[in-house]
Amino acid sequence: QTPESVAFEVDRVQDIGTYFLVACRRGDVNLKVRMGPEKSIPASGQTVGLRLISDRTCFYRNEELVV
Repeated sequence: QTPESVAFEVDRVQDIGTYFLVACRRGDVNLKVRMGPEKSIPASGQTVGLRLISDRTCFYRNEELVV
């Protein structure tokens, strides 16, 4: 973790084929993170530090693009 990251707990990891979809939560906030296979993929129950990495980050609510 870094000072810019926020700790989340990994709920579930799905192998989609060309990427992994990692479902995370912190309190009542739920996030899904798309990770390439070249990254170190966390396990369910693991705590990870999440942060925004670029202006290309997309936000969805109820499967609809927000930003």
